[in-house]
Amino acid sequence: MKKILSLLLFLHFITFPYTALAKIPSYYGANGALLDENISLADALTYALQDELLHQSYFDSCIERYGAIRPFVQVKVYQSQQISTLLPLLKKYNIDSPKDRTNKFIHSPPTLQQAFEQAIEYETKNNLMYKKLRSIDVFPEDVTEAFERFSNSSTQHIRTLKSEKEHYVSLRS
Repeated sequence: MKKILSLLLFLHFITFPYTALAKIPSYYGANGALLDENISLADALTYALQDELLHQSYFDSCIERYGAIRPFVQVKVYQSQQISTLLPLLKKYNIDSPKDRTNKFIHSPPTLQQAFEQAIEYETKNNLMYKKLRSIDVFPEDVTEAFERFSNSSTQHIRTLKSEKEHYVSLRS
């Protein structure tokens, strides 16, 4: 019985960061945008804001758990700036802001390495979402320009997280 309990606990901790990802609904944020085949302007801005709020909550939880690690703090600052860009766009185009429900979906992984890996996965999905959204040519220019900037930032965040991961993980080992 003790072996079974140990095995179950082991499996839980191995899969925990990925089960945290599974709790994000398929219709929410980048998940929704990547699955949606008919995206309106309202949908695009809503998906984008949801995803930025998800990222911000994720980095908040990681910072709370692991401290003010530079790449997490830097990316969180960019998330705040992107949210500050999206909110006026929603208002300009008379689109209601979605409620922030991210705390229901986000949990920090049990290890710093897993936190970096999950952050990279989030950023990769985020980048794919913005590439898709900026390719929709019926959106106003200010919206597609914002999506282009966000995609470029996301590409940089992925590089930073990948390059900093080993440094921070080795410091904590």
